[in-house]
Amino acid sequence: MFPRRTVIQSPKVALPPKKKPIVLRNEQSPGDIVALTAAVRDLYRAHSNSFEIQVHTTCNELWQNNPYVRVVKDRNEYLRGSEEVLCQYPAIHRSNQRPIHFIQAFHEDLERRLGLRIPVSAFKGDLHLSREEKSWPTELLGEDLDPNKPWWLMLAGGKFDFTTKWWDPGFYQEVVDGLQGKVQFVQCGQADHWHPPLKNVINLIGKTSLRQFLRMVYHAYGIVCPITFAMHAAAAVETPERRMRPCVVIAGGREPVHWEQYPGHQFLHTIGILDCCATGGCWKNRCQKVGDGDLKDARELCKYPVDISNDLQIPKCMKMITPQEVIGAVERYVDHFPHQSNDLAIKHSAGKGKKEGLDETDANQKRHLGAFVNRTTSEHLNEDTARQALDRAMTTLPRYPDAYQGRGIVIPGGGKEYFTNAWVCINMLRHHGCTLPIELWYLGDKEVTHSMRRMVDSLDVRCVDAEKIRNRLPCRILAGFEVKVYALVHCAFEEILFLDADNFPLANPSYLFESEEYQQTGAIFWPDRGRTTPDQQIWDLTGIPYRNEPEFETGQIVLDKQRCWKELQLTLWFNEHSDFWYHHVYGDKDTFRFAWHKFETKFSMIPHRLRDICGVMCQHDFQGQRLFQHRSGQKWSLEGEFNPIAGLEQEELGFSYLEELKRLWADTKRAGVVSTA
Repeated sequence: MFPRRTVIQSPKVALPPKKKPIVLRNEQSPGDIVALTAAVRDLYRAHSNSFEIQVHTTCNELWQNNPYVRVVKDRNEYLRGSEEVLCQYPAIHRSNQRPIHFIQAFHEDLERRLGLRIPVSAFKGDLHLSREEKSWPTELLGEDLDPNKPWWLMLAGGKFDFTTKWWDPGFYQEVVDGLQGKVQFVQCGQADHWHPPLKNVINLIGKTSLRQFLRMVYHAYGIVCPITFAMHAAAAVETPERRMRPCVVIAGGREPVHWEQYPGHQFLHTIGILDCCATGGCWKNRCQKVGDGDLKDARELCKYPVDISNDLQIPKCMKMITPQEVIGAVERYVDHFPHQSNDLAIKHSAGKGKKEGLDETDANQKRHLGAFVNRTTSEHLNEDTARQALDRAMTTLPRYPDAYQGRGIVIPGGGKEYFTNAWVCINMLRHHGCTLPIELWYLGDKEVTHSMRRMVDSLDVRCVDAEKIRNRLPCRILAGFEVKVYALVHCAFEEILFLDADNFPLANPSYLFESEEYQQTGAIFWPDRGRTTPDQQIWDLTGIPYRNEPEFETGQIVLDKQRCWKELQLTLWFNEHSDFWYHHVYGDKDTFRFAWHKFETKFSMIPHRLRDICGVMCQHDFQGQRLFQHRSGQKWSLEGEFNPIAGLEQEELGFSYLEELKRLWADTKRAGVVSTA
């Protein structure tokens, strides 16, 4: 038996009509796909109840972590009955005559093809980085970067078939030299494009994948580039601070300003100066013939090419933009917007090899600290060494320290977005009569401030800074997904209910500890949507025979830490080497599954499939009653209107807690206390 559930009566809602599956197809370059992400975002926001959106494009990486779509690689993966829509932007042909931005052009075409209205909700594309992708890119920047100096990305080249976008390489070098001591530049670019190497920069040409480049964009202070993918990414990737990301675009006269310029960018152009761009962009592609058989060689040649060297020409409009203009544009950002050192970089460089705080470590922690320190060496795994390293790790795990006691709940909830969700989750637990102590884990004071900690004091919540724990108990990598397992290992409790911050409990879940299944195995997991296929390399890399079973969905876990200690420690090891294993599994979730299988340890799996309602994963207890609504794709937000989702339960309670948090935040701001992270 389990406790009586509190049932909130709500008005009956008619079931939504069945969604129509559509496939949005586009085979253009990454910059075009970024613009398309904005249209997909707004199609979902305006008509999510009407369409099941799939995307079929040339850059699947740009859709990673996108909560609105299902990515398909070919027509064999289309949902049954799908309608394919070729996404284009014919408005480009009248871009010199109409006041329209590239972002709007995909919207217009989709509106025409689907026969409906799609309002533009944001003046930017829609790229999503995971929490772990927002971690400091140590493996790329290494020791060369000074975290106390603002650093900018520089794209100093372009495609060989679009030479009208090129700028003089000597000019780029003058910009680097002119800002020496003030700005540090990191040069990026695809290896198969034209990118002349520069001096006094960190050279990452050809060394970053597309996702790694987006990670660099997230952390960079600003970007210098021609009209290219990086300009669109500068606007589409969120910023760690509350500001627009600086971007200086060397544009020339090829494209009309209103078509390409994003808010907050410095767009250096010559429109209206030369006769070739007197009334708008010329839209020419090449300064000289490429000889690739493309009609651009005959129709798209620049009217005024300028010789830079024996084998290089650039357009006159680009030559007219001087290095001093670019330097001045960068300096305006740097001089008038205070630079704040990247804390992640400082912690990386200052904390390397340090084991400060060991004198505060209690006796039980000292007993097994050595094993942790040995495991946090900078061992970079690869496909040849991973299996051996995994087998070796199984023999060197620390013993259970008898340092934990009692039952409790662990929730990672750092940063304004996740704190907002954790606030609703915690209040729902208390509303349903759950009296278990709660630990809220986060990374540093910027993620959970003093005022935020005060907000949860009355809810019997202990806030735990993982960065401070890390000083005593080292961890090789500790970012987004990684902090979940780290918190499970180092929390104060012996028996744990783990909840993601965006989980929404519908009843007091404490009865799970009393279930027969938990008593038998000491571990309860929940099924995810997908299954790991036999051909995936993870089976060979771990040496585990293939199992036809659901993947784990770790928005909720119940564990007896003492009974599952070695399995939990091996899970931690997987996540400490996330720079390798996350390429073969998605985040932390299946590191649990493979750790349990590696030790051939039994666990309890909820036998009921999750129900997916508009990106909310509805999970059940062993009796089949809905117990959790994991809002991974529809997080609670303090921004915008509160719109209920048909089919979800107790949403009005969640909205009431959002309103309460809004009031608390407003009161805190009025009192002059900084409360956002």
